[in-house]
Parts: sequence; structure tokens; C-alpha cells
Amino acid sequence: AHKALFRLVTEGKSWSGHERHCAFLNTGGARFATISATSGLNFKDDGRAAAYVDWDHDGDLDLWIANRSSPQIRFLRNDTPTNGHFLAIRLEGQSCNRDAIGARVEVVFKDDVEGSRFGIQGSDATPSSVLPLKHKSKIKTQKLTKTVYGGHGYLTQSTKWLHFGLGQQTNVDRVVVRWPGGPAENFTGIEADRYYVLIQDNDRATRWFPPDRRVHLAATDLEGEPPVDAGRIFLATPTPLPSLTYNDFIRRSISLTDQIDGPTLINLWATWCVPCQAELRALSEDEQQLRSAGLRVIALSIDGLDQSQPTSPADAKAYVEKTGLPFDSGMANADFLDKLQIVHDAIFYKRIPLAVPTSFLIDRHRQVAAVYRGPVSVDQLRRDVEQLNVSPARRDELARPFPGRWAGQPQLRLEKLAARFDRGGFLDDGIMYMKEVVRTRPYDAALYADLGVRLIRRGKPNEALTVYKQAVELNPNSPTAHYNLGIAYALQNNLQSSIRHVRQTLQLDPDHAKSHFHLGMSLLAQNQPKEGLVHLRDALRLAPDDHRTRYHMGLALLEQGQIDEALEHLQETLRYDPDQLEVLNAVASILAKHNDPELRRPQEAIRLAQRASELTGRRHPVIIETLAAAYASAGEFDMAVSTAQTALSLASQAQDETLAERIRKQLAHYTQATETANVQNVPGGPRP
Repeated sequence: AHKALFRLVTEGKSWSGHERHCAFLNTGGARFATISATSGLNFKDDGRAAAYVDWDHDGDLDLWIANRSSPQIRFLRNDTPTNGHFLAIRLEGQSCNRDAIGARVEVVFKDDVEGSRFGIQGSDATPSSVLPLKHKSKIKTQKLTKTVYGGHGYLTQSTKWLHFGLGQQTNVDRVVVRWPGGPAENFTGIEADRYYVLIQDNDRATRWFPPDRRVHLAATDLEGEPPVDAGRIFLATPTPLPSLTYNDFIRRSISLTDQIDGPTLINLWATWCVPCQAELRALSEDEQQLRSAGLRVIALSIDGLDQSQPTSPADAKAYVEKTGLPFDSGMANADFLDKLQIVHDAIFYKRIPLAVPTSFLIDRHRQVAAVYRGPVSVDQLRRDVEQLNVSPARRDELARPFPGRWAGQPQLRLEKLAARFDRGGFLDDGIMYMKEVVRTRPYDAALYADLGVRLIRRGKPNEALTVYKQAVELNPNSPTAHYNLGIAYALQNNLQSSIRHVRQTLQLDPDHAKSHFHLGMSLLAQNQPKEGLVHLRDALRLAPDDHRTRYHMGLALLEQGQIDEALEHLQETLRYDPDQLEVLNAVASILAKHNDPELRRPQEAIRLAQRASELTGRRHPVIIETLAAAYASAGEFDMAVSTAQTALSLASQAQDETLAERIRKQLAHYTQATETANVQNVPGGPRP
């Protein structure tokens, strides 16, 4: 679900979308008024979080707000004119937690004020008792209450200063702090329009003074460029190009990657694209300037790949010949476009389908340095070629769409790009990117494991073995490294080396279930069933839901003659996978032939054997042989004979004489049993 969610985001879908920040005014009772627009908070942002703090220490609360859309952070200084008062309190726990999270603070006022509503400003405080405006009697005890929270809304931590908006009230009698896990404590001598630090177990309030400084924050409007289909993107971090091949106009395959030995522009175009033709004419006219700049252009047509357009590669060839295009040219194929789309998606995160014209500027290291959506001018190309070798700091500046600073060095994680190519079915490119990751981070043993898995999946066990050896050398105390190396040896049928490294895994991690399984299977293959079964039992103990282990456990026990325990594991396997052929046949055979009449269940054996027979199209002689035995166990000897005859015919066709001879002997028993049953059923014949 998490992957599906982010896939939708990369396709341009919103998490929810257009959630403008809202402001509500307490109207003095149980109702609130929406004042979002008049408050100045009603930006067109897709809002997420809001945190309040008296940032400029002027007695009112300012706001930091966060958005999913740009700008991702806004600071809103509260300059609303007011003649109200405030009180700010910071708690410091001693026996409770240091920040006093969970403490409740009550500001209690003296009894000599006439009843009126508090003018609460920028606070979530509420009077403990609110009287109607027309009531003029004395308010005996009034107080404001706040609690210290760890976290304040979605992805937010507001200031831990408790800010009380007092309105016109200034007569503070005392402040009561109910510390978490401790008794209440009274603090006196507190005045309005002040900042105080209250320390637990110290009934004296300490006044705090804001720093004597002024920070000028100038209001700015961040205006981005209007959205357009065309654009130039100079990458802060160049991205390695995958292996790419295209076709010439006589359908020969040409490696584009091998042709790149300097700055190269890959230009995608089509004959039906008017801007493409204009761009190609401009590039052709200034072809000498491009060559002088050291830039090679390879123009590749997509004619015939877009099913919505009627053109074909023949049209592209005719256009190139007619215009005398002075560049290397040819036809992009489907894999070529798919790979460039994957790189494009990784660069921009959001999936934007490739369109024409689109061009990719490749540096001499075969890395994508810039992407041009729409036509690109010769002057822009020359400037960008000159800047291919600038410093990383300068490259960062060129990559920014507007002035600003990076919170960290931007980078594209190539292991994620490798995963994208894996999902696209381009396993060799995934391996190439992972090799590059390992080269740049040779200290990370986990990367070797990731690369090794890809090599094994691609059918390159020798390379995987080398990679896993490097992982063990890098981290000899890693159970995963030894386990992976053991599996790589097993794939090469080097069981001795495999067993040695899997045993090393178990020394480092005795509860490594997969190692117990593979060691058990290896020992069974070396005819060491006793120890092999011990490790299979350990694997099943550690991972009782691993049905693969249970399956092999059942078959191994069956081979060792431990029928009852084998039956238990095999039946559990069938509950997980009811169409497992080998298990269907094995269980049917046991239920048909078990020596214990209470465990022999002929009808169940018939049902399982019939299912196995159906799954094989009634063409597997061993399964048909089992079905015959099940019929015989049920006393249906006529069916047993005819079924055994079918099994014999199939075994003979397969030229399996050993199986055929075994079936002949069984057929003879079934035939004799049939004749005996018939004699017993003749009137006057022997009684059963």
C-alpha cells in the first residue's frame, strides 16, 4: 500500500490536495467563525502543518506553516494591533521529565474584577467560568488553563513556552503548576506582560528576559515561472546513462553508449512534430558552431512508435535524406525510450511522459548533465557544454530555478534507480547501476549483497560468488554475508564450501532460520539425514509459517520411513497449497497404503489422486499408479485394474521399464483380487 501510494504521487496525484490553511475565531461561546481570508492565512498552498511561537518576543504569537507545495515553509509575523496583555511561562521539570510534558498550568486572577469576557488573543486558553455580557456581578475565581504537549498537531512541535493571552486582565494572583506525576505547586509574584521560568520544587518564579537583539525579516513573494511545456533543467548531480542501442535506417542495431566519447546531445524528434523540424533546421544551420564547441548531436526519430500518429520509419528516413541532416541519425526503439523514461522519472521524481522534442545533454563520462523539454537553442547548448566541468557548488547554482540554499547536497540514489530498471525488466542495467553504487561506497557490505542477488537472478553465479567473497572480507562477522556466500557456493554445487559458510552463519546467529533450512537440505543431499532433519526442525521452529520448509521436511521424513510425522507436515502443506503435485501424490499414497487401518482413508486418497491426475491431464504414470492403489484400498478392484492398465501404458510409452515392471506386479494383485471378489459374489459360491 505504501508503494502504491508513492506511485500515485509520482504520477502527479495529490495526497489530498488544495488544503489551504484555515483560521477560526472563538466568538465567545460554543461557536467559531471562519476568518481564513481576513487573517492572511488563505494562501493557495497545499497546507500541512502550523506551529506557533512568539518569534520576535513582542507578546503575541507568530506562525510557521509548512506546505506540501511550494513554498514549503512560510513564516507569518503577527503584527495585529492590540492593547491586550500576555503572560509567557516556561516549565523546567526536576523529578518529572525536563520539559515537563504533560504538566497543566493554571493562571489564577484576583477577585476584584467585574465580570466580562476575556480578550483572548493568539491563545487556546479559555476561562474556567464565562458569564453572559449583561451580568455585572463579581467573578469570584477566574483562571486560564494550558497543558504542555509533546507535539502540537500534524508533524508539528510548537514552542514549549505557554503563552496566555490576558486581554485587559493584569491582576495575576498566582500560577498553579500540576507537575506530571507530582503534587501541585503555587508560584506567586507574577506580573502580566512578562516571561517567567518555573522550576519544579522551587516555589519562586524566575523572570526571563528576551535577548537584546533585533532581527530584520523582510517580507518576500516567491514568484515562480509560469508553467510551460518547454524548459531546461541543468542537473545538480549528473546521472549515469544506461546501456542504449538504436537502429539505423536499414535496421542495424547500434550501441549509442559506445559512441559517446565526449559531450553528446541525444535529440528525440518526429516528422509530424513541427517544433522538432524547426529545431533541427536551427541546429543544422549552426552545425559548425556545435562542432567547434565539441558537441556531437545524435538525432533519433520516434516515427512509428506513437500509435496515434500515421508516420513510419520510412518517413523519417525520407526526411533526413531530403533535408541533408548533418548529424548522426537513426530510429529510437521501444527499449530506448523506456530506459530514457526511467531515467527521466528518477531525475524529476514525478512521472512526466517523454514528448518531442526532448533532448538529453550527455557529458564525457556518459552521464546525463541536462534535459531540455521542447526546442533548445544553439547558444544555450554552447553555454551548457562550457559548464559541464564546473565545480559542484557552481553546478548547484545552475540547477536552481530561483535563488536559495540547499539544506543538503542533492543527489540521486543509484540503488533506487537500479530498482526502477529491475521493475522495468532491464536487469543488466540494474546490475550496472548497483556496480556503480558499490564502487562509490565500497565500505557498505549490504550493497554487495544487493548486487549479488541481482547477479544470481541474471544467471551469473560466478560474478555473484566474487561479490559475496568481497562482502565477507569486508565484514567477516556478518551472518548475512556468510549466508549469501554459502548460497552462491551451493548454486555452483560446491556443497562443502556452502556448508562451511552456512555453519559460520549459525555460529554468528543461531536463530537464522534460512541457514538452518539450507544446511538441512545440503546435509540431506550428502546423505546425512539425521543431522539434516535436526536443522529442518530448527528452521520450522523459527519460522513455523514457512511452507517451503514444511514441504521438504515432509518429503525427507517420508524418505526416512517416518510416515506419521511426514503425513502431518505434508497435509499442512496441502492446506497452504492444495495443488502441490508431489504432495498430493505422496499424501494419497500414504492414505491408500497406511498399515494402520485407522489412518488409512481410501476415499480421501482417491480424491487427492484424482485431483493430481486432473492437474497432469492424466498423463503422469506415477500419479495414475497411486490412483489405482487408492481404488484398490477402497475395494474398487475393477477401477483399480483399468487405472493400473492406463498407468502401465503411460510407463511403457515413457520407456520407464522399472516403473512398468512395478505396475505389472500391482496389476496382477488387483486382477487376482477382482477374480476373488467375483467368485465370492456367485450364487452358491464361497461365503465371504
